[in-house]
Amino acid sequence: MTGDETLLRGIHSQLDILRKYQGKRIENPDPGSLDWVGMQLQPHLWLARWYRSYTGRDDYDDLIGAAGGYGRFQLTGKTTEADHTHAGELAAMRFNLPMLTTEVRGTDRINLLPFSLVGPMTGGTVAITQAPSFAVTWRNVSPDFAVLVGARDDRSVEAWVHTFAEKEKPLVRFWQLQPGRYRLERRDDNDHDGTIDPVVAESIEFDHVERLAGVSFHLPRTTLCQIRIRQLEAFAAVPLMRPDLALGPRDLRVQRAPDGKQPGRASITVHNIGSAPATGVRLEVFAKSADSGKITFGLPAAAWHSRRSG
Repeated sequence: MTGDETLLRGIHSQLDILRKYQGKRIENPDPGSLDWVGMQLQPHLWLARWYRSYTGRDDYDDLIGAAGGYGRFQLTGKTTEADHTHAGELAAMRFNLPMLTTEVRGTDRINLLPFSLVGPMTGGTVAITQAPSFAVTWRNVSPDFAVLVGARDDRSVEAWVHTFAEKEKPLVRFWQLQPGRYRLERRDDNDHDGTIDPVVAESIEFDHVERLAGVSFHLPRTTLCQIRIRQLEAFAAVPLMRPDLALGPRDLRVQRAPDGKQPGRASITVHNIGSAPATGVRLEVFAKSADSGKITFGLPAAAWHSRRSG
């Protein structure tokens, strides 16, 4: 949010120790010593993927490669790197999908291993104790949709997608792309030999100006496809710290219903969940008929008084 690299000193120290002690085995190091810390950190190569996802920097990619699996696949593009990484999670989902999707929630005490599948679907590092670092998320997809996100940064994304559904048209939403003019290209494996054909089957140019905006594309049935999104032109960068106004169902409170003698009275609470103050905010309120769906009246912003709270 701030761009202050001094805030990365702690994670740099951890990753430097992790690099120094890779492949070493020290028996019974003194608790609290550097050797002890090195041994404690050895299983946590995921920290390098976490670091790259948030900073976009590649100075610890050697640790990502050492960890193997999906992280190494993102670096190399070789699908063989991801072949067996999630075999256990996929087997667990095939065995008891309801338990792992609707009946049990993961916590720091209950580790639902299929939770790790969110990473390959979004291109981010995902763990139950970390903030999300999604590159993309998907909408308007059926249960027959599958995806594996590959290399990605703040100006490009590539992914392999597949569906068994008819007339699938996924919407891919972007979490980390910088503002700009982009092109999405879709290529297909029409002969089903496992190799994507070089011919571009679909090309879409679009402007990306705000986070979570997206673009839809056609996805043919039972055909492995690759989509590539590349920046064609950069727009002005948006500030890292911005306001983010939010309104929930409980924030509109009807204090008095209107009747034939007096008008109704209601209060509305608007939250700023962003990292910067919001200025010049206008609030307009409309009433819609539950039966017809038509707007019955609207109150302009000038008729409302705002109150600022800390």
